[in-house]
Amino acid sequence: MFPDEELDKHAVYMGFLSDTPQEKFKRKHDPKVGETVMWLVANIFKEFPWSIISYVCSPADEQARNRAVAFSKWFMQSPLMEKVNYYKKKVGGTYCGVMFNRKHPRIDNIELAFSDFDPENKFGPRVEEPITMYETLYEEEFFEEE
Repeated sequence: MFPDEELDKHAVYMGFLSDTPQEKFKRKHDPKVGETVMWLVANIFKEFPWSIISYVCSPADEQARNRAVAFSKWFMQSPLMEKVNYYKKKVGGTYCGVMFNRKHPRIDNIELAFSDFDPENKFGPRVEEPITMYETLYEEEFFEEE
């Protein structure tokens, strides 16, 4: 996503898989999923403030749009809104987004790279490491005024 080496060294590409996929219309809402994802994102920013977190929603089972909507909702309901810029877009049938610290020294470059991003041309290697976490507390230190 970030051909500029100075940006790419801060890039974190994330995705999530379910060990127990469910049929399209038989899924139950679990608020812990969104809370867990936002907790993970908040802790990445706490540990690495200049991270640039990006994602592409899986088109599996024709639910990419639903995944994008869910992620946006989780973000908008989290305290991350106060300190993190979040941009999203749709390219063809691909929904993707990027998040970064509002005080990031390379904001203009990040915005330009994201606006130029075309998932058809720039996918790199994919690494999948399963994580199971259901803790919902955010690290307060990330949200304290500086």
